[in-house]
Amino acid sequence: MCPLLLALPAELRVKIDEYVLLSEASDLRLLRVCHQINMEARPTLYQRPLSFTSQTDLFAWIGRSRSTNLKRVRDLTLRLTDVDLSPVLSPDHRQTRMSVWALYQSELERMDHALASLPNLAALTITPPGPSHSQLLRGMYFSILALIPQRHPKLHSLVIEDTIELLEKVPTLHQLASIQCTVPVRPLQHNRAQAEAASYAVNATERNVHGMQDLAEKSSMVPGGIQRLRLAWNAERRRVVESATKDNIKGNTRVRKRVGRLRRTRSGGH
Repeated sequence: MCPLLLALPAELRVKIDEYVLLSEASDLRLLRVCHQINMEARPTLYQRPLSFTSQTDLFAWIGRSRSTNLKRVRDLTLRLTDVDLSPVLSPDHRQTRMSVWALYQSELERMDHALASLPNLAALTITPPGPSHSQLLRGMYFSILALIPQRHPKLHSLVIEDTIELLEKVPTLHQLASIQCTVPVRPLQHNRAQAEAASYAVNATERNVHGMQDLAEKSSMVPGGIQRLRLAWNAERRRVVESATKDNIKGNTRVRKRVGRLRRTRSGGH
């Protein structure tokens, strides 16, 4: 089969490579026909949609690829991940004096270089890092998104698997022709429930014991609500106990006065 393909004009062989490798039913067996066909068809693979599960994999792939082939990349999907902090945790950390901030800064610079290495990128899909409380990670995520309009101002399509509220954090993304955020915003009813629960917790001391069960259900929806509930419950319990104690003292006083009168009456009768 190889002699038959090589007998065709080079322009026609390129069309065959694109048809076989770029269609939905692509067949990579074409690359095993012979060495020359493999060398001719391999650059076509860079025109296929590419996907990477981390920026580390993307950096390694770019390092193995020729710049001429990187110019063929049109469609890229990338899942961002946290930075590898093992250099900071290693026993040699004191000798290297590498800080956590330096690692994130280095990752951002490598990402900038990666975007610059793909000058003809037309479609980009970004999956943000997983949930994290790291401000450095979120800062790196926003900084990477801010790099996209700088490196690819003519990008045709940007898809971010995040909420549209992200555009408030990175307003420069509005410079692009098309942006799609695929994660829906959480309904406002949840926020209203939190505000209502907080209001219940603040005014807990004004409620009586019979309303504590309703307060517990609402206070459990906000951070610290249970603690405020305990304080409110203790305050209400003290109020009830103090009130009952005062009533008992008054009742005992009345009883003692009545017993005293009875005793005086009896002694006077004798």
